[in-house]
Amino acid sequence: MGKISEFGPFRLYPSRHVLLCYGKPVPLTPEAFDLLTALVQNGGEAVGRDELLRRVWPDTYAEAANLTVHIEELNRKLGRTSDGRDYIETVPRKGYRFQLEVKHLGDDLEDAAETTRPPSSRDARRAIPRAAAGSGCF
Repeated sequence: MGKISEFGPFRLYPSRHVLLCYGKPVPLTPEAFDLLTALVQNGGEAVGRDELLRRVWPDTYAEAANLTVHIEELNRKLGRTSDGRDYIETVPRKGYRFQLEVKHLGDDLEDAAETTRPPSSRDARRAIPRAAAGSGCF
């Protein structure tokens, strides 16, 4: 079971494999979703490439190029932070790091009613300026 995580206009439900943006589902491949979950749950700390490969592809051989492709997909789908950065940054010689502050809410499966409730519009407006409204899920 995982904790619901909220960042910017997004809400992540790890146990259900659901990512919402302003309350609407964001389509992600299972691998991209697992990568995002691993990075968000790591609290802003860099996660090594080898660790991410083991977590996302535990029983399969995967190359670093697979990781790069999915990180790029995530950054495309998420858009930019309010200050124009990618949500996921490459940390040279370390791996990848989720850059935005994450608020952890209740347990995923215990909070079924929350699945469709988006972050408040006030919080979303503060997190993403109108200039960024054309990128990612906006």
